[in-house]
Amino acid sequence: MKPGIIYSLRHWTIVIGTALVLGFGSREVFQWIATTGLKDLVTLLPGGNVSGTNLIVVVHGYNQTTNDMADVRRAIMSSRPDAEINMMKYPAGICSNADCFNIASNLCEQINQRYLSKHYNSIEFVGYSMGALLARKAYLYACGKTEDMDSATDAAPRTRAAYAWATNGTVKRFVLLAGMNRGWTTRSRPNGMSMSHQFEFTVGKLIVWATGTGRLIRQCEQGEPFVANLRMQWLEANREMPPPQRPTVIQLLGDTDDIVSTDDSRDANVARDFIWVQLTGTGHANVYKFRTGLKGDEAKQFGLARERKFIEALGDEQIIQRLMRASPRTPKADDEDVIEAVIVLHGIRDFGEWTSEFEDELQRRFMQLHQNKKLCIYRPKYGYFPMGRFLLWPERQKKVRWFMDELTELQARYPNMKRLNFIGHSNGTYILASVLRKYKAVKTIKRVVFAGSVVPQRFNWGSPLISGVEGVRNYAGSKDWVVAWFPRLFEIWPFTQFGGDIGSAGFNGFTIPDRMPLASWTRLTNDFLRQTIFVKGGHGTAITPEADKLRSIASFVMDPEIPQILQEPDNVVPHPSRVIAALSWAAPLVWFIILVLLVSLGLLISTPQALPNRLKNTITTLRAGNLTPPRHGLLYILEAFAVCFGALGWFVESLEMLVWRLARMSWWMVRSAVRLIIRKPLTPCPIWRSPPGDASVRWNWLQVSIAPKAIYLAAYFIAIIYVLLQF
Repeated sequence: MKPGIIYSLRHWTIVIGTALVLGFGSREVFQWIATTGLKDLVTLLPGGNVSGTNLIVVVHGYNQTTNDMADVRRAIMSSRPDAEINMMKYPAGICSNADCFNIASNLCEQINQRYLSKHYNSIEFVGYSMGALLARKAYLYACGKTEDMDSATDAAPRTRAAYAWATNGTVKRFVLLAGMNRGWTTRSRPNGMSMSHQFEFTVGKLIVWATGTGRLIRQCEQGEPFVANLRMQWLEANREMPPPQRPTVIQLLGDTDDIVSTDDSRDANVARDFIWVQLTGTGHANVYKFRTGLKGDEAKQFGLARERKFIEALGDEQIIQRLMRASPRTPKADDEDVIEAVIVLHGIRDFGEWTSEFEDELQRRFMQLHQNKKLCIYRPKYGYFPMGRFLLWPERQKKVRWFMDELTELQARYPNMKRLNFIGHSNGTYILASVLRKYKAVKTIKRVVFAGSVVPQRFNWGSPLISGVEGVRNYAGSKDWVVAWFPRLFEIWPFTQFGGDIGSAGFNGFTIPDRMPLASWTRLTNDFLRQTIFVKGGHGTAITPEADKLRSIASFVMDPEIPQILQEPDNVVPHPSRVIAALSWAAPLVWFIILVLLVSLGLLISTPQALPNRLKNTITTLRAGNLTPPRHGLLYILEAFAVCFGALGWFVESLEMLVWRLARMSWWMVRSAVRLIIRKPLTPCPIWRSPPGDASVRWNWLQVSIAPKAIYLAAYFIAIIYVLLQF
């Protein structure tokens, strides 16, 4: 090996190694900074009338301290001099890694300790932005909705009796200032948000994700477990609690909120009984500012108007009734006769047209069992989801958050819906598996059907999180190479480190999870997990609209009891394709071959004159020899390649010629403008002058190139990445 090559390898090894060390080291430093100050998670700072029997807890928002709520504290003291005011202090810095679940739990416990010592007559909450979510979550924990108190994924749901102050009507009121009731999102832009502000939000989200910081604000994103669980628990608590014991909730909304849209802040389906108060001349950042920091007469007038509305929200029952009459009406439940629903969810590279095929069979079976009730067939669609994006964990999780938002809306629209069944294909199976693992407030899912599943083979169906599910049926395709090769890679070490939440259960079937006894697995597969291995066909074979398959799925979903012998499709086969199965166990090799082909093609495109010359020599040699049938076929293939590369060379040459001429024309226009200014005669435009080099040589078109080879190579890989992310 040449010394220069050895030096180059050593050089780049040092460069890449240093970059990795700096990257991971910087991430650790950022995380250390983000976790500082988390020892004293929640502190309640007493104020106001500390001997009062009415407690008002004030919770500030993100990237704030208790000092930012000074105007709110002064307004409470002036309007409610008899109340004890507790200002909640918690680590809400811009990169804070504090856990929202722990903050709400700590707040709940501290209020409970104060209640046991003082027995307040009333407890009220005032929360701004994120603080509104934390205040409501603390109340739900006090109501006994503690399933997600341990926020760790796969942790068993916690149970605890409700506290007296949450169920005996002591909690009278919530006053929410621009509460992000549905969470924040960058998917849509609120009316008051500029495009530059939305760009800042998106970039900030990428930065905190890359550095492993900002868990506090990331947990408040729309569809995240903290927000989605809170919304479902709020619905459940309201339906269980008698109306006289429910707290009154008043939401003060700005008319130009640039952080949270009006629809997300109002959360109309979940927060049906909220009282909405509109604030004029108010955005998200100044809804809590009544006097401090306001400049100009108009801003001060708007601030005083906000203060008056806030004081009214803390007023007596007569004022609350007046605010209620002025509040916009919220929609009622769509249909109280709906007692059961079936969600049919499509997968990747699919618009979900097939989901409508199940409706008739499902409705027919439901009507045989229930005469006067209704079944809702819900077919949500999240659009075309390419394979490339599916392989990226953040992109997959976006769809999970979207689904949880849709599921909460469905629960809110049908208050008497006690059963929810699921039919999913491909990425739809991943979405539900993620929901079952992460969202502990989901309790209504009963029957689950997976087709073309991309869930790991060792998914733990015996987890306590899935105790509410009655049964799971998994259909595996005998020729499903999509699942067998691509998600399968992430079940093989070391690729399991890249999430480990997708796999090949849609081809290889579910197998015994780690650390599960064999006896438990046997009981699970006999009574709970039923697998049809294999249905003859590819990735979508189990969901094709054929009568036998529709009956097989519908009978499992709708029958009152799961029979020991299930109805199977007609085209069940005992074994998968041997070639696909063998390559499934060698999935890294498949990926490696694809990668080598892509890189090789990229290198050929970056130096295209080398291959055509070799092709010419090979074609000339073949034509000179004895053209046997195999040689004849090879000759046709090579000539086809030669034509393709010739066309590619002609196209790039033409493009370069165009760029070169445009550059010459632009320079001539600038030069002509200067000559006009200095009053010199103009020269002819050189746009049709040919660039240097022989433009007629198609095999050596790189000779007239105005760009280095690296640009072609970079453009090629950018195009490949774009195609993968789009298709």
